[in-house]
Amino acid sequence: MNLIKKITASFLLAFLLIPSLAVSAQEATPCEMNPELPECTEFPPVPPISPCEMNPTAPECLPPIPEIPCEVTETCVPTSEGPTLTVIKELIQDNGGTAEVTDFNYYVGESQVYSGEANEFSAGTYSVSESYPSESEEAKYSTTFSGDCNAEGQVTMDGESSKICTITNNDIAANLNVVVEVINDNGGSSSASSFPIHVTATDPSDANFNGVSGKGYAITLDAGSYSVTSSGLSNYSTLIGENCSGTIGLAEYRTCVITFDDKSGGGGGSGGSASFGAPSCSGSACGGSPAPTTPSPTAPNPPVVTTPAAGEVLGETIDKPEAPKPVVQEQPAACTPYLNSYIKYGRKNNVEDVKKLQRFLNQYMNAGLEVTGKYDLKSFNAVKAFQVKESGEVLSPWSLAGIKISKKGTGYVYKTTKRRINNIMCASLNLPMPELR
Repeated sequence: MNLIKKITASFLLAFLLIPSLAVSAQEATPCEMNPELPECTEFPPVPPISPCEMNPTAPECLPPIPEIPCEVTETCVPTSEGPTLTVIKELIQDNGGTAEVTDFNYYVGESQVYSGEANEFSAGTYSVSESYPSESEEAKYSTTFSGDCNAEGQVTMDGESSKICTITNNDIAANLNVVVEVINDNGGSSSASSFPIHVTATDPSDANFNGVSGKGYAITLDAGSYSVTSSGLSNYSTLIGENCSGTIGLAEYRTCVITFDDKSGGGGGSGGSASFGAPSCSGSACGGSPAPTTPSPTAPNPPVVTTPAAGEVLGETIDKPEAPKPVVQEQPAACTPYLNSYIKYGRKNNVEDVKKLQRFLNQYMNAGLEVTGKYDLKSFNAVKAFQVKESGEVLSPWSLAGIKISKKGTGYVYKTTKRRINNIMCASLNLPMPELR
């Protein structure tokens, strides 16, 4: 009986569970039954593609170009939040200088700055200055201030506008003074100007000239090796001084003495004299005492020749008084160069030439200069004004030769300036245009 009950209960339980299983089978989805189907796999959403990803070289997709400040010039100053002061260094090295802009230190007040760099400064007056690598280097360069700085290097910042100050250093040429001494103790009569002088150097202001006694004849030349020689005269011995050859530095000054001594029994005489266009001067014109006036030589009386008496053998030696040799007197040229040397601001110049230059500028440019022999800033500016006025003869030839030069003038009395002044003062000279390099 119990067995029958157990079997009956099992059938009843199975009957009750069958509907539940049927319902579960009906509710199962395909993905539940087979989750590996492709349509049953879940993927993350695909983000949209931007235009720059599709075309990365499009202008709007390129990275921003960093702003490059303009080169510092008189018309361009890099932008800044406030007014700036820029110090610019210019080096002129036309006499053998080798310095670099980075060799110098630059200051605005006590603040160190760098050439070409804009720095902000508040309103006020500042002194711009520089320091040289050494004291010896400082003596080799002249210094001038320009731009918004005055001649002393001072600049005033107004708190609104930017300023530029330019420091210009110009290497100073070497100076060589050539003195000719003549000894006439054996009957000679030649003077210093009878002896041609030759200078071998880099860019000498005068390479060939006639000797000058007294204070001598000063020339400028580039730093480097040099030598001074003379072809002399056959009846004179030549002694070249120790400073007449060697190596000379920037701004260095030397005196070369060449001595000519008439030879015993040589008969003296003035000999030949080669002219190189050097100053035809004597006495005070060359820096010495006024030369004494020498009267024109009187023609010697002709020798008396005795006619041989009848019967006297012709051809016999007859003693005749020897006619004295006339002294050859140098005749000054009708017109000689007014200036004989180059003149540059900041260096040791020929004092007499500077005085003549100042007189010329007062006459030709109404410059109102004091005739001191010192090439000061006022004389420098007067020369620049003259160069602009005569630009066709002074500045343009340099440009035509392919050499860049300021249209405002340089203040340097160099090849074309010296030539123009000499031609103005003596039109008959008609000096040709020198070689420009």
